Amino acid sequence: MKILGEGQWEKTINEKGVYFLKLLKDLQSRHPEIGDVHGIGLALRMEMCETDGFTPDRELADKMFQRGLEGDLLVNNRKLGIVLDIGGYYKNVVTVAPSFHITYEEMDLAHEILGLLLSECK
Repeated sequence: MKILGEGQWEKTINEKGVYFLKLLKDLQSRHPEIGDVHGIGLALRMEMCETDGFTPDRELADKMFQRGLEGDLLVNNRKLGIVLDIGGYYKNVVTVAPSFHITYEEMDLAHEILGLLLSECK
């Protein structure tokens, strides 16, 4: 693992955050159930809503949480799971806060898993 020097963390984390946020916004463009998507650095969040993109949908967030824990989402011929952090006032917000060491390939995989999860849980 490459150790970053002083001053490189902020740049690297911001670059990864911009990339991951772009992936979440891609999901938002394909799933009207995703309302607000925003974040800073690698602290990102997406709000699960009714198809109007505004009304909170706790039931969808709960389904996504449970389905992710089952660990049998088929992605590239592999069974995978995902642990989601659900919060917000209405308990409909998925918070994404990965390790600073997350790779771009892992972010792409998370994008694919989240897309599959949304499609299955709607």
